[in-house]
Parts: sequence; structure tokens; C-alpha cells
Amino acid sequence: MKFKRVTALILAITLCLLTIAGCGGKKVEVAWETKLNDTTLLKIDRETVSLSEAKLVFINYRNLYINALGDEIVGEAESDGDFEQHIRKTVLFELAKMKTMVILADEQGIELTDDEVKAAEKAADVYYSGLSKQDKEYIGISKDGVASLYKDYALAAKLYAALSGGVNAEVSDDDARVMIVQQIVVSTQTAADKIAEKLGNGADFTEIANVYSEVNSREYRLYRQKMSDVVYAALATLDDDAVSGCIKDNDKYMFFHVISKIDRELTEENKLTIVKERAKAAFDDVYEDAVSSMNSTYNESLLNELTIDDGLQCETSNFFDVFKKYFAKYAV
Repeated sequence: MKFKRVTALILAITLCLLTIAGCGGKKVEVAWETKLNDTTLLKIDRETVSLSEAKLVFINYRNLYINALGDEIVGEAESDGDFEQHIRKTVLFELAKMKTMVILADEQGIELTDDEVKAAEKAADVYYSGLSKQDKEYIGISKDGVASLYKDYALAAKLYAALSGGVNAEVSDDDARVMIVQQIVVSTQTAADKIAEKLGNGADFTEIANVYSEVNSREYRLYRQKMSDVVYAALATLDDDAVSGCIKDNDKYMFFHVISKIDRELTEENKLTIVKERAKAAFDDVYEDAVSSMNSTYNESLLNELTIDDGLQCETSNFFDVFKKYFAKYAV
């Protein structure tokens, strides 16, 4: 399904702006419960999510999908009923995650400053004033309700920043190295011997690859994190335009043509990725412990009310963009 293939894109546009979407780790498990009242969709320990809060997040997600893929995605997906169901589940788990982090922030003694509270209220002013009449009627939330949701998202993002901020930000060139290479991969010693002989006699690497290689020989990025120690040891000392000897690894015989032994721009970008991964791991250690001790329930019948009737024109999609504007320090 096409809309499922862009889930990462939509999350990048929305919750990744808060950094909390990157926390990954263990999902909050939510169990069905009939004792919740007719306006409470979700309860995580002492924290709750109202139907109006969920509708706000739901309609923003829905419209972000439509803006990214076009109106036709609704018709294509609704032919088998997946479109809104997929978004409902995403919203449920993301709100559960956010509320879990609000609880954890309280346990850690993390609070919003007065300036951050004012920023959330200003963000609510901006977002709420931009809602159409139909948006407001569908969502059913007040401006104070929007402000409360922004405060919760800000608190969750502040928690993430606090728990992940102490990681080692130093990453060496070697640890983050990104090489640009071509490769030849074969499965037999006989083929490898033929290739080694031809390359040793000066044959063109690409031509040999086109004849013998079991994988595509086009140039590609080779990240240190994805190299085996065997491959890295063989390639680390090679210069630009060098061709490796035969490298046997995992029952495969490989040859590499080094286009660039270290792409500086990509290596610097990879350093940032590695630091973020370290931060995520540091956060996950605390987050997963918290999740394991919390009780959560949701009202299934209310969840199914997250839908849009034909003809209802709700176009709001900038809830998370407004958050990013007022809480840029917590954005990825």
C-alpha cells in the first residue's frame, strides 16, 4: 500500500520534529478497556488523552498524508479500509508514547520553564486562530486544550533532550567513515581466481564486474557501521582509485574499487547520525524501564470515531510545524 511506504516521511514531518519519534524502543502496550468514560480515549497510569486531543493529531496526520501523496490516496486506500485504520493506530501509539514521557518527566523532576509555558500558549494562539470553522467543529477542542497538548509535547521533548544529552559526541573519522566504492561479488573460488588474474593484468574493473559479479557494480556508499571487520581491515589502508585483492567474507569472494576512501561530507553527516543513535540508546534504557511498569488502556469504540465523513472539509495540517517554530531547540 502506497501510504504505508511514506510512514517514515510523515513521521519525519511530524513527531521527529519533537525528537520523541526517534526514541523508538519498546512500544507502550495498550489494552482494551470498557470502563473509560465517553470522552477519554486513552489512559496511561494517571495521564489521559481525550477524544478531542486524538482528533486533533489524527486530522493533522491524515492531511499530511494527503498533502504528500494527493487526494487519490484516500480512494485507493479506502478500497480495503486500511487508510484511516493505519493512521488511527499510529496516533494511538504515538500519543501513548508521549503521555508515558510526560509521566516519566514528572518522575525525573523535569518541568517547563515559565518561558516554555508561554511559548506553548503562544503556539496554541497561532494554531487555533488558523483553524477553520469545520476544523473546530470536528476536533471539538478549545484553545486551552491545544495549549495543554503543546505543553505535553514540549515536556516529552524536554525529557528526551535531558536524558539523551549526556552522550559522547566525539566520533572519529574511522568510526564514521563513508567510502564510495564499486564491488564485485562471486560465490566460488574458481570465479574469484579468474577475476583476480584479470584485474592483476590491468583489466577494467567495471567491465569485469559486468561479466562476473553477482551484485550490481554501480558506485555506492559503504558505511563503516555496515562493514564487517574483515572488509574494513582490507579497505582501510587503500587510497582513492585502488583495487583490493580478493576478500573472503561470509562464504563470498569480494573485490572493491575504491572511488573515494573517505567522503568528507558524508562522513561528517554520519558522525551526526552516530551521535543521535547514541542519544537514542541512552534514552531507551530509561524509557523502556518506565514502560514496563505502567498500565495503559484505551476505549476501542472511541478510537473508531477517528474518521472523516465524506464532504467534511478539514484541512488543518500544521500543528507540528507550529510546534517546531516555538520549540526549535527540541527539533531534530
